[in-house]
Amino acid sequence: TWGKWLQERLETYRLPRSVRERAGARLPKYIRPVFRDKTDIGIGALERTLGRELSDSRFLIVVCSPHSARSTWVNREIEHFREMGRGDRIIPFIVAGAPGADDPKESCYPPVLPRDLLGASVPDLGREKAFIKVVATLLGLKFDYLWDRHRRRDRRRRLVQGIAATTL
Repeated sequence: TWGKWLQERLETYRLPRSVRERAGARLPKYIRPVFRDKTDIGIGALERTLGRELSDSRFLIVVCSPHSARSTWVNREIEHFREMGRGDRIIPFIVAGAPGADDPKESCYPPVLPRDLLGASVPDLGREKAFIKVVATLLGLKFDYLWDRHRRRDRRRRLVQGIAATTL
């Protein structure tokens, strides 16, 4: 559920124009395509096909929960990404549990994920802030800068919607 939500949100999120203009031509308007292993994997031997998709990916976003921490496939994907020398491009997206929990039932990081790796935590930040933290990391932007622009755009959108609703 979280993977689907995150994929849809990333692919439909439009980067604020002010952010794109400030950064020049290097930032895209949208973050597309976003590969999700459950729905976008092709036909063929699973491990080889998944390995090819991971090789084509610049980042690996790991949806972290106690359930995913116990997944053999999640561990394999992380290991493969690290073996390619991209361990610094893994983004933990924490939806439940805690990274350093002593109780294995509460730990949300798979065993191969370094415990000191900071992630975007939905329980700590809220869904929207955690999402913007992921976007900022993907695009190499400062979180505070992007969050401020995002909030301004959101306020403006709500104001326009309120005026439109009042007018109707």
